[in-house]
Amino acid sequence: DMGSRKLSFSREIWIEQDDFRANAPDSFYRLKPDGEVKLRYCYMIKVKEVIKNSSGEVVELRCTHDPSSRDTMPTDRKIKGVIHWVSAKHSCSHTVRLYDPLLKVEATPPVEEVAVAEAEAESDEEEADVPDDFLKQVNPQSLVELKSVQMEQSLGSAKVMERFQFERNGFFVVDKYSPEAGPLIFNRIIGLKESGLKKEGRGMAS
Repeated sequence: DMGSRKLSFSREIWIEQDDFRANAPDSFYRLKPDGEVKLRYCYMIKVKEVIKNSSGEVVELRCTHDPSSRDTMPTDRKIKGVIHWVSAKHSCSHTVRLYDPLLKVEATPPVEEVAVAEAEAESDEEEADVPDDFLKQVNPQSLVELKSVQMEQSLGSAKVMERFQFERNGFFVVDKYSPEAGPLIFNRIIGLKESGLKKEGRGMAS
């Protein structure tokens, strides 16, 4: 038995930014104008209006919900998309750190080159100059820190070194240096394989 927990639903919810597309292909089964999805463990919602700011960025989706769909999928239509969400009224915000390899994938030399480099290093240990282009090999996205990530209210009481799975994002651990008076820090320890759609943008609700 993996247990259960109660989830609160409210008029306003948070979703991941990449779970909506204004110009979505037919293969996109998440939210889009006039599109309908199932909220995980909750209702079906349908986009009725897209609100943008002065820069043209989407800042709000106004949707309707199907009151009869909380515990079941509709039988009169086929809905393929299911997304996760957080009640805005019952959420808390924390910091998330996403770790990836320090060096770019293409910067990793073949095994033969590594062997040659090690042999040269052993024959002339005094020459320890770092290649001029080394910094170009560093992955600028090796650490991405996300502030004010919206999470379920229960995570506000998470303890240092406790581990959690954030759906569709990976496994995380509470940083042992999380400030006592401030938001907790969740470090990603294992990532999940991302789809092509996911890689195009990042935004989180857990």
